[in-house]
Amino acid sequence: MMCFLLQSIFQQLCNLDVKGNSYILEASKNPTKVFDCIAQLLAHPLQRPLQQHINYSLLANGSL
Repeated sequence: MMCFLLQSIFQQLCNLDVKGNSYILEASKNPTKVFDCIAQLLAHPLQRPLQQHINYSLLANGSL
């Protein structure tokens, strides 16, 4: 029941961002996930790409 309530709140927050300019991040009690979300917000808002266009995956050496 609580999970459904949290998911519906998160979905409502996502629905508020009609232009796609806001970053809506999902963080939990996992400190690694929280720090990852904080790192994504370090750049100035005008320098960040739209959230739907980002890819924060790491590439192996020589795979460029």
